[in-house]
Amino acid sequence: MQDVTFIIQGGIQQTDVSDVLERSQIGKYFPESKIIVSIWGSSVGVKQISKNVMQVSNGPAKHYKVKGERWALNFENQCISTLGGLKICQTKYAVKFRSDCYFTGDNLRKIFDDFISSKKKLLLNSKSISLPYPFYGIDYFQIGVTEQLTRIWEKSLEINIDLTRYKKFDTHYFDRRENFLSNLHPEQVLYFAQFGGPIKERDYRPSVREFMKARGKIERENFCIGRRNLQIEGVKHSNSVFDFCPHFFSLSPLSQLRGLISLCVGIWTWR
Repeated sequence: MQDVTFIIQGGIQQTDVSDVLERSQIGKYFPESKIIVSIWGSSVGVKQISKNVMQVSNGPAKHYKVKGERWALNFENQCISTLGGLKICQTKYAVKFRSDCYFTGDNLRKIFDDFISSKKKLLLNSKSISLPYPFYGIDYFQIGVTEQLTRIWEKSLEINIDLTRYKKFDTHYFDRRENFLSNLHPEQVLYFAQFGGPIKERDYRPSVREFMKARGKIERENFCIGRRNLQIEGVKHSNSVFDFCPHFFSLSPLSQLRGLISLCVGIWTWR
């Protein structure tokens, strides 16, 4: 995988770089690949850390002023740090990889070969059933042609999530409490804008039919695979049975049923 660069992004400070690189296990399982660590710091710049590792600093990260803003700002910072790495990437393919995730094996090699031969646009992390939130975007891992990924994340950064609608949001359930004024999780807005959309207004809530159509489009155009198949684990979020999602299952007629199951579970927990 010499023509692939791993872009590690997230809430990475200068003091965390060594630990993040070691934890990722990218150097162990994919030693021939290049790595870009996209960090937050006091200044903006790029430096070479070692032969295959570069570091890009995006300047100070934005911080929320009221508690609920962190959900929207988290994804704005995610877009900026992802783009920071993509814009200096010089290989044909790039991986967007969260800093709190790590590999436990090299299954990606075969999956990547299958993806290339499939002529799909992107290789995306997915779940077999997205419980308990329907149409929930999974942001742990993406791989594709660098130019394609750059366009997707530039498009994502253009989304103006209205931070005033998140003032008191302090729960994981979308639209569940009276103090959560936003219609959708930022993850869902981001997911829809990248692969469905476009987002019509800042507080626009796509209909269930639009989300179902977007999900079908994702699975037709992209190579969807689960974290367990990719041998990716996370520090913050552990894998479950739903993270096992082989590509052939994603493309089966059960896709609509899976979407409906997730929708029903989302409604059931929304009480």
